[in-house]
Amino acid sequence: FKVGNLGVLEEKFKALDKELSQYNKDKEVLETVIKTLKEEKLSLEGKRNTIKSVVEEKEKQYNDVELEFNKNTLSCSALENDISSIKSSINVENFQEKNEEILRIEKEREELEKNIRKYRKGLDDLIDSKESLQISINSLRENLAKEKSALIEKEKSAEEKELQIKAKVGELDNLKDLLVQLQEEIKTIEDSFNDYDKKKESMEKDFKSCNEALIEIISKVRQLDKREEEERTYLKDCLRKESFEDIEQVKDNVISKVEMERLKTFIEEYNNSISKVNGAIESLLIKINGREVSEEAWQQVQKEKAIKEEEIKAFTEVNIRCSEEVNYIKKKLLELKELLDKKEKLDHKLALLDDLEKLFKGKKFVEFVAATRLKYVSMEASKRLKEITSGTYGLEVDEQGKFIIRDYKNGGASRDASTLSGGETFLTSLALALALSSEIQLKGTAPLELFFLDEGFGTLDDDLLEVVMSSLERIHNDKLKVGIISHVESIKNRVPVKLVITPAESGRGGSKVKIERS
Repeated sequence: FKVGNLGVLEEKFKALDKELSQYNKDKEVLETVIKTLKEEKLSLEGKRNTIKSVVEEKEKQYNDVELEFNKNTLSCSALENDISSIKSSINVENFQEKNEEILRIEKEREELEKNIRKYRKGLDDLIDSKESLQISINSLRENLAKEKSALIEKEKSAEEKELQIKAKVGELDNLKDLLVQLQEEIKTIEDSFNDYDKKKESMEKDFKSCNEALIEIISKVRQLDKREEEERTYLKDCLRKESFEDIEQVKDNVISKVEMERLKTFIEEYNNSISKVNGAIESLLIKINGREVSEEAWQQVQKEKAIKEEEIKAFTEVNIRCSEEVNYIKKKLLELKELLDKKEKLDHKLALLDDLEKLFKGKKFVEFVAATRLKYVSMEASKRLKEITSGTYGLEVDEQGKFIIRDYKNGGASRDASTLSGGETFLTSLALALALSSEIQLKGTAPLELFFLDEGFGTLDDDLLEVVMSSLERIHNDKLKVGIISHVESIKNRVPVKLVITPAESGRGGSKVKIERS
């Protein structure tokens, strides 16, 4: 199945490669054709431009320029006549200044009206003040008359009292006191009369001053009314002379300085354009130099022009078709690129499958897994061996799966396992057994808590046995319990907890088990 798919992909790839080669050839042919067409197009355009420069620039442009010149001349003359007519009809040397003068007169008129309203209000206030003063004067006169009457009455009363006093009291001191009192009352009355008299004089002066101010204001108002009437008459005369009905029509037709400047600039630009057109006409006349183009030559040029335009149109259509072909080729190239990318991914997967196929042949896969697991076992065994030997030895596996001993007391030198002594070999085997039980037997799913050794301790000498027991005591802890199956008495004394089994005796029962603690 895989070989068949690969064959199909190879055939597709060859077909695409062949199609791509054909596209490249067609592309080169099309590019050559396009290049040739472009060169012919440029040549035709050059000829056409030459014809246009000879015919159109000498005849059509000349006629257009001459016509435009005549139109511009007429427009300029009309514009100048309009401006002159406006100036003559207005008969004002500077219309803007006159307009400003009219606005100034209007502003003065508004100010005069404002002052008139102000003076009239002041006059009304003075009239009100005059009436108030007149009322006050009349009131003072009435009070004065009353005071005089009261004074006369008091004088009479004083005389009567004096007579009564003289009649009733004969003492001179009392009379003098009464006289002083009466004189004081008389003085008080006279002072009040004098005050009223002074107020009267002051009011009369104020009234006179207000009356004079009123007369002056009335005179000014009359003068302002007269001046306003004169200004209105003058304004109407100016408007009538300029053919305006009212001031609002003047405001509507007034031209600002900005607009005047714009018109001035427009006229200057127009004159400049006329000068340029005249220069262009003179230049064309010099270039033509009296030459003419016949009707037959003109018709021949038009025919050649039509033929060349048809050729250009045909070339344009060919160019469009070539562009479409190029776009189609680009699209196919993109599709080919996508297929090549897919092919590359499939080739990678196929290579992986080939590697796996080679790996599964024979026992290579088993050897591969064993070698992989053996590395982890050797690492765990090396750690155990370092613990047992207090960092003296380590264990490694080379590429061939052979065990190598590291002697760290000799600078980490490597040793063959066959060079170890019996005790060292036993310790290495013990470390491997512990590691193998941890990594393979238990598969790492449960902790190694209890481990039994039945290695024939009876074959070891005392020194080696001491080393082994010391090593086992070092790896013994709360999580790892080590059990030893042995008949050696010296080992029993080193073990803290012993499970003693007594063999069965004939007729006395089976085997007996008991626990002893040291």
